Amino acid sequence: MDKQQTLNMDNRYLVALDVFEGPLDLLLHLIQKHELDIFDIPIAFITQKYLEYLDMMQHLNLDLASDYLEMAAQLALIKSRMMLPETKGETDEENPEDAVDPREELVRQLLEYQKYKAAAEELASRPQAGRDTFPRPVPEAGEEDRGL
Repeated sequence: MDKQQTLNMDNRYLVALDVFEGPLDLLLHLIQKHELDIFDIPIAFITQKYLEYLDMMQHLNLDLASDYLEMAAQLALIKSRMMLPETKGETDEENPEDAVDPREELVRQLLEYQKYKAAAEELASRPQAGRDTFPRPVPEAGEEDRGL
């Protein structure tokens, strides 16, 4: 899914960007490309890479969908929450495992998206009965006599 560059007749670079079906697809691509653990996403790193990709899209004069900008804002929010010191009300000193990870909802969304994307790819790879087959219509009883 990396971008591909080729020279055209005018010695200019033509840049072909990957097509993503939404912000979660781009985020999942970045996680897989950089071989990151989906359960322990380094938010600062992934936010930087996500924003770099959005910046590249802007420089190429592509229209940015609001969903991509919303995901960038969500990543910045998670990053800022992770930088804040924990207060005593947020975590129980006896059970530090009960602390809420700001990445938890994002991880849940990514896992769900990954599951559905894999299922869609599996279904798309299966042959479909009757795909690209156009049967001849069955003539009605009166049409056979007329030569139609």
